[in-house]
Amino acid sequence: MRTRIHLTAADLGRIRFLPGPESLLQAIRLGDLASGPRPGQGVPPAWVIEDLRCWRAAASDPHWHVIRAHARRDEAARSEQLGRHGWEHVLARLHSSISWAAPVLDYTTSPAHHAAPCGPRDLYLDGRGLGLVPSVFARATALWVPPGDATPLLRYPVRPALHLPASITGVRDFALDRLAALLGATRAAVLEKIAEGRLTTTELACALRISASSASEHTTVLRCGGLVRSHRDRNRVYHEITRTGRGLVDAVLAGAA
Repeated sequence: MRTRIHLTAADLGRIRFLPGPESLLQAIRLGDLASGPRPGQGVPPAWVIEDLRCWRAAASDPHWHVIRAHARRDEAARSEQLGRHGWEHVLARLHSSISWAAPVLDYTTSPAHHAAPCGPRDLYLDGRGLGLVPSVFARATALWVPPGDATPLLRYPVRPALHLPASITGVRDFALDRLAALLGATRAAVLEKIAEGRLTTTELACALRISASSASEHTTVLRCGGLVRSHRDRNRVYHEITRTGRGLVDAVLAGAA
């Protein structure tokens, strides 16, 4: 299903990053759900709160520091993109299922992945702005269009990091094996690391514990294949993933799910 989101200059000025589903886990951790209603919100039944707390204790608590660190890395990378290049640069790089050609944000997914109610084929924001909701747990992008003048929300998946536990993602080891079979183990690790955010050759080498010359060699091959792009700033060379590279990583992760 394809949706075209039409943004005016006023809408670009009202785009905001909003807490993803991870904020629900944080609320459960802090007991916020039982502390009383907030304006416009109700309190979930006690059994829902208790079930969520039990699930949290078993599933998320052992890995909470990894989940939060991963979400914060995405926040930091997007903030850097926004500060350097503006919202249009950010919108063009959110996810492989989302493309930006001003003034239209083109969003594609299968009907099964739409959050009800499904967004219209053409959505004109008309000054309402857009909420961008990153999620560590989501497998696909989804659009929520609330009634009235409320701001529509676009959820996008934060790509799982190399060290995110397999018990959380359910796909990490298999996905890495598939990438390694295609590119080689080290080159797959290089692509995965660059997909987390822009890195210099030195930073990449340190992160993967390989030599700078090896990191440079692998990025050269990936660049020739159109999976990463590189540019020099004084005595540093920066590497970032291309849309083709992002699509490859996302496709491998989706296929491993």
